[in-house]
Amino acid sequence: MAIAGIGGEGGPTLSYLAGFFDGEGCILLHKVKKGVNKKGYQIEMFVCQKDPEVLKRIFEAFGGNFKPPRVWWSGGTAARLLTRLYPLLLVKKNVVKLALCFHYLKRSRVNENANLLEEDRELRRKIKERISMLNRRN
Repeated sequence: MAIAGIGGEGGPTLSYLAGFFDGEGCILLHKVKKGVNKKGYQIEMFVCQKDPEVLKRIFEAFGGNFKPPRVWWSGGTAARLLTRLYPLLLVKKNVVKLALCFHYLKRSRVNENANLLEEDRELRRKIKERISMLNRRN
């Protein structure tokens, strides 16, 4: 059975994934442990669907991690894919913009000990709260 935008030799298109993500996707900030007594957050992007065939095709075309009922991407991989999807999104554009700000902020300004500056830590906390609020609303 052919699925519009996902069938044929080319597999799913970026536009298909953008629409699918707008309807069936989610962005979270996932807590990760970084070394001894250090914790941080990274972005995670999910698409969920009961039909494993659709997920399998998305996974084959865009990589990530695949375990039905979801495909997901984390950290830099998620950020690169979200950057490509951003211009095509309608519903999740605001939350993606915040997630990308969160991701790239942690890489842009650190002190001499490679720690995030205090004002950036506070900004990331506010971004995390906003993403949580947008996820509850959608």
